[in-house]
Amino acid sequence: DAVSAALGGLPGGGEVELSVLRAGAEAAARLGLRALGADDRGAAAAAEAFVGAVVRARASAVAQTFWLLVLFAYVFVASVVPVWILLQPRDYLNSYLLYAMILLGFAGILATAPRLQMSAWAGWSATDPSGQPGMLFPLLFVTVACGACSGFHALVASGTSAKQVDREAHILPVAYGGMLVEGLLAVMALISVGYLTGDEYRAIIVGKGSVAAFAGGLATFATRLGIPIQAGTTFVALAISAFMLTTLDTATRLTRFAWQELFLPRGMGASVGLGPLRRHLGNPWVATAVAVAVAGYLALSGEGMTIWPVFGASNQLLAALTLLAVSLYLIRRRLPYLVALLPMVLMVAISGWALVVLFGSNWGKRPALVLATLFLLAMAVLLIVLAVLSLRQARPAEQSVPGPG
Repeated sequence: DAVSAALGGLPGGGEVELSVLRAGAEAAARLGLRALGADDRGAAAAAEAFVGAVVRARASAVAQTFWLLVLFAYVFVASVVPVWILLQPRDYLNSYLLYAMILLGFAGILATAPRLQMSAWAGWSATDPSGQPGMLFPLLFVTVACGACSGFHALVASGTSAKQVDREAHILPVAYGGMLVEGLLAVMALISVGYLTGDEYRAIIVGKGSVAAFAGGLATFATRLGIPIQAGTTFVALAISAFMLTTLDTATRLTRFAWQELFLPRGMGASVGLGPLRRHLGNPWVATAVAVAVAGYLALSGEGMTIWPVFGASNQLLAALTLLAVSLYLIRRRLPYLVALLPMVLMVAISGWALVVLFGSNWGKRPALVLATLFLLAMAVLLIVLAVLSLRQARPAEQSVPGPG
């Protein structure tokens, strides 16, 4: 009851505060048991330990809210100023941290040669950290996206990367090379937890989270290189935090783009004929304020993770839309198009299947998630119709184009 009452005053009921308070409660319980039959000093120590845990938890919650507000202010500024002023130089500096982390982890893995204790194949069902079983297929293919196929990366390529590439010849090594590096990072992430037993993995994920599991794994391997485990853990966690921050400001900028495009004219001209409402809603400052306000609500209310399960499916639907656009371009240029068309069909099928599974698993439990899933299912059907109509229009155009010579 005391733990529940103390948690009631914590904003958002964050995992950090919960773990701190739980640790304090456990310490108090141990001290209290020792105090049975002893003098009052034992009981006083128990009470002091518990109260101290509550105070630290509340202080941690206040600090978390403060830094969230700092991040909101940062991403607001980073979203509206030109790319070359803040986003590009900060990403450039952070790239050194990322490369150093990858090199450290790669060298540590080679030096340690860890023995993987987790089973390579455990069947068509998977168990999440809470112990609940789930379907491996198709949810795996809407969970693992970076380094494989990701619609978010298409937005990044058109929204920020296109403004930073020096010449067109650099696109292939930058884009494909980035995916290869992310694939390498994904393999390192698997190894960083694969050397644990299933029970050890679940204990770390539930108690400390995924970042701590990854950082702890690479830091453990780095000890073979003479690096203290605490220093290695801190460095890897710092690199991950910096990398997440690059995603944060980029995602805010892309959200601003998407919001503005809803109110821009269809033609190439300026805002001719736009009413005052559309002009104001399409303003960069207003669009950024909307993006930050929505993100702030989800973060401060603790509702952000509620809609997270459908992010993977929406991301892959966006990937399918991108592949459709590429397919139409290749068809109209009379170039081999199956290289984009076949993955597009796979992405639509897998995403639709995953959405149906998520809809069934959340029916009657999470109304917000059910509505989001229904919306994405409608988008999937619309994408299929759009693909069929666009391909039918593109094929006659392809046949009517005279061949070379």
